[in-house]
Amino acid sequence: MTFQIRHLSAADYPLVISAIDHWWGSRPMADKLPRLFFEHFADTSFAAERDGRLAGFLAGFISQSRPGEAYIHFVGVDPAQRGGGLGRLLYEAFFRAAQARRCACFRASHPPGSTRNHHCGRRGGRQSRAH
Repeated sequence: MTFQIRHLSAADYPLVISAIDHWWGSRPMADKLPRLFFEHFADTSFAAERDGRLAGFLAGFISQSRPGEAYIHFVGVDPAQRGGGLGRLLYEAFFRAAQARRCACFRASHPPGSTRNHHCGRRGGRQSRAH
């Protein structure tokens, strides 16, 4: 079965928040993802489902202060779904949405203690900077 990628909505907030701490090994992460991403940045934030269940999400936005820049605030993938390319699909959905808004620079934040995806430079023709 394939993943279905769609925009996040305010209705997704309780589901994502109920899963996020578990997905991070019981680390308290829910407070790092405010509801505003689900309400005000839905056109650049995405949910992934498989068999009708949440499999992952990406919360991102277009900078209002820095034209041409897009920022990924938070990405989460259900541990049972990792290793199958879902993270890549979520990033690609965000890149398409940001490029449609003429963004050429992409930035991403990472949770404290994360050792994954701390890279800078060009990847896939895109400029990325870790924060």
